[in-house]
Amino acid sequence: MRITTAATSLFRERGYTRTTMADIAQAAGVAVQTVYFVFHTKTEVLNSAYGLAVMGEDEPAVPAVRCGLEG
Repeated sequence: MRITTAATSLFRERGYTRTTMADIAQAAGVAVQTVYFVFHTKTEVLNSAYGLAVMGEDEPAVPAVRCGLEG
């Protein structure tokens, strides 16, 4: 959630194109490798930010399959 929240803020401030994965990592307080491990691409981060904006914090930011939480 920290990565998605940081990305959402940066996308609002700078726009998608001018926000880098390194920027997102720094704002979230994690290593850039962590951002890539969780999301793989900036497009996936954007999708998570969009999901947060639409669904709120009640829905998982990362699909359960990606987190290893599937049944």
